[in-house]
Amino acid sequence: MYDLTITANDKAAGTVYIQNIQVPYDSVGTYFDNIPLKLEAKAKPGFRFVQWEGQDLTDSSKSIINVNLTENSSIRAIFGPEADLVITEILYEVQLPIFLNISRY
Repeated sequence: MYDLTITANDKAAGTVYIQNIQVPYDSVGTYFDNIPLKLEAKAKPGFRFVQWEGQDLTDSSKSIINVNLTENSSIRAIFGPEADLVITEILYEVQLPIFLNISRY
């Protein structure tokens, strides 16, 4: 059995779940080794999940991951502000009326 410490960079930005149960921030739990644990990070409105930080994590950018403990571990959920929409360039086509003044004089 191993200890798993769960933390987050911003308590106001989101919550963390282990096996679909919300865990308190900066919590330590003891879990069986080599039994997959489902971790899920859920961002609150105005925030987004960025990544997990910890040892030997695969797919750390996914909000739901499975971990197998083989030693005492610490995993941190990283949340950030929701990205604002930024328009860097606008492309448009101007269609002006074309007047042809054809005159022989």
